[in-house]
Amino acid sequence: MDYLKFEDYITNYENLNSNEWITLYENVKSTSNGFKHDIFAFCALVNDDDEFIKEYLNDFEWGFSPDSFGHSYFEHVSRNIGNGKFEDEIFFVPGNESGDFEYLVAFRSFNRKYAVQVEINPKLIWYNNIVKIGDNYIDPNTDEIIIKISDNKIEVLTKYLKDFLCAYNKICVITFDHRRFALIDKKISGAQKTFSNNTSFFLYSINSYDYSDYNVLASIIGKSIIKPYKECHHKSLQYLVGDKEYSEFIYGIDIETGNLMKYTCDESKLANYFGANPEAPHFLTPIFFNKSVLNKYKTDTANYVISDGYIKYLDEWNLPFTINEEDKVVVWLGDLGRIPFDEQKHWSTENIPPKGAIEENFWKQQMESVFVDKILPEKWLFTLIGKLNEKFNDKYGAIIFNPLSEADNSIYSAFVTPVVNTVDEYKEYVIQFCKITCESINKKMVQKFVQEEKLKDAQGQALGSIGQLDVLFKELGITTGDNLINSLKLLYNSRNKLSGHTASLKAYNKLWKREENYSPNWIMDSKILLNSVNDSLNELIEELE
Repeated sequence: MDYLKFEDYITNYENLNSNEWITLYENVKSTSNGFKHDIFAFCALVNDDDEFIKEYLNDFEWGFSPDSFGHSYFEHVSRNIGNGKFEDEIFFVPGNESGDFEYLVAFRSFNRKYAVQVEINPKLIWYNNIVKIGDNYIDPNTDEIIIKISDNKIEVLTKYLKDFLCAYNKICVITFDHRRFALIDKKISGAQKTFSNNTSFFLYSINSYDYSDYNVLASIIGKSIIKPYKECHHKSLQYLVGDKEYSEFIYGIDIETGNLMKYTCDESKLANYFGANPEAPHFLTPIFFNKSVLNKYKTDTANYVISDGYIKYLDEWNLPFTINEEDKVVVWLGDLGRIPFDEQKHWSTENIPPKGAIEENFWKQQMESVFVDKILPEKWLFTLIGKLNEKFNDKYGAIIFNPLSEADNSIYSAFVTPVVNTVDEYKEYVIQFCKITCESINKKMVQKFVQEEKLKDAQGQALGSIGQLDVLFKELGITTGDNLINSLKLLYNSRNKLSGHTASLKAYNKLWKREENYSPNWIMDSKILLNSVNDSLNELIEELE
């Protein structure tokens, strides 16, 4: 009996504006618990006019139908011009509007020859440039679901809809005709009741019928409106008229008091080379951070790219940075003011007093506009591999290292020496490092240059990729190849000792020729491996030249 009271939908429509999701379209026919459900909801847009809305909510009539939108046609109209005369006119009706209403969802049918199609007004999709992924539309920046679509239902996130309505100065009208049928023993007296407030008007009714499969029909028919926000939150508008917030950052220590000195990153309040704010810190004041500030960016490679000297968020912003010899991240104060406030707050949590100098190549690039071939050794690795492949291909018609697979492309951005001194970070680092180098060795190329028997060990088993590359270098008389082979062996075996089936710190220390109870500095070891491989790659390039 509770189903027949429609309390679920009545509560929903009376509180529609406070719901997290708004159903724009629903067309469900189902049976459950002996009740037959016939649920239909539709929607449209109308101008945000108080007088019109007040009058519109005086009854349960919609003012449009599902057939009002979604098809174009020409209409013949005879206009009375007086004296018993009429003037014929032909008008083109584009199909996106009907009277005062504009479609938000179009219910398109095709003479029963094809299935009905339900389409969303592109204005709603274009508003924040949301993208269709599978059955849903998502925000391409946050990956948040904005519109959910199924075969018989379309829902939109309320906050998105209300912001959209504010920009277009519209009201969204949600119309509905819901019916439930039942076969029950209890006698039902017919009844009707209207529900109304400043956002809804609908009629509830229940009646007895004499049919074989049901004897009671309950229904609600009517409409609710979704009002727009009073202020629009579209990011382009906020950029133009919003009061931007700025964080303060530590830029030094007062030599007299020992207190931390902080200043805003608001560019308009900083000194520059044109004489602005001479008493303030300069735009190009170096600000220092713990390296762990990079964790957010190296783990979210779908949205962020760490390149050689820049952190980039999609096409929204980029931030120049470097890492100094103290393993501290360094960024200019003024550049911090050019990223969103939420991002500034993230950086402020890792802000520390100045420690160490600024990396030399970063200084030359940023301050002297000098072209530099590298800033970060991690990114220099990829450049060296590219140069080596180019030189080897020029000489022998092949490359030594294959590019990473599509599934591993994120490593180009994520590959950074450990930001904290833990074995887990180091494990991830050497796994990525091996994929870039050891596991990318072009064995098919090697096998073209070297006889198969020479690529086997004493037991007749095929050598691994590093062993095969070693044989190739010797066959070609490449003398600097030994250094690269030794570096790659140390890297590969370091990964195996810690990330193999049974991790062993003792075995790792033995590999590195240390005491078995030695406590490694994982950040230092990562740099040793990186510098060793980079130096040996550089030597190979010079020999091939």
